[in-house]
Amino acid sequence: MKFFLLSMIFLVLPASTYSQELTSRFGALELKASEDSNQTRRYWLLFKGKEILQLEGYPVEVLSVLHGTGRDYVIVNKYSGGIACPVVVVVVEISKSGPLAISEEFGSCSDIIKAKFVKGRVIIEMPTYAPHPEYFSKKELRAIYSSKKVYTWYKGKLSMKTLPR
Repeated sequence: MKFFLLSMIFLVLPASTYSQELTSRFGALELKASEDSNQTRRYWLLFKGKEILQLEGYPVEVLSVLHGTGRDYVIVNKYSGGIACPVVVVVVEISKSGPLAISEEFGSCSDIIKAKFVKGRVIIEMPTYAPHPEYFSKKELRAIYSSKKVYTWYKGKLSMKTLPR
């Protein structure tokens, strides 16, 4: 009963600020959020207390922090709240001196995301996504669902290829 009452209190109270604290080998990372009067959420990724990335929209979260040689890679998910493209990814590359590069938003739109660091490269795998499967033939859906998008972030550049699952 106490748990139920406590849960109800959290559901009733508006969440005007949010903070996710993370660690990098080079300093503190923090994802902060705020909601303005138009119900728009704004998110800031801070590195050592300084803003390095700003995003706007629905929930944003840090998926992981990958460790490379002399740099870390912060993998950020930005959710849309819609079916057309539920989630996109941003890679933030940082070193001891600060941010080195920030990718554009990218991804297959799937919310199933695997991120890893292999041989100096950030590899992000996502299944191919079909936002409205009713508009595709069975053959097209088989092709879509049997493939995945593999994104590679290397030396500040992003590439993509489609592979079988």
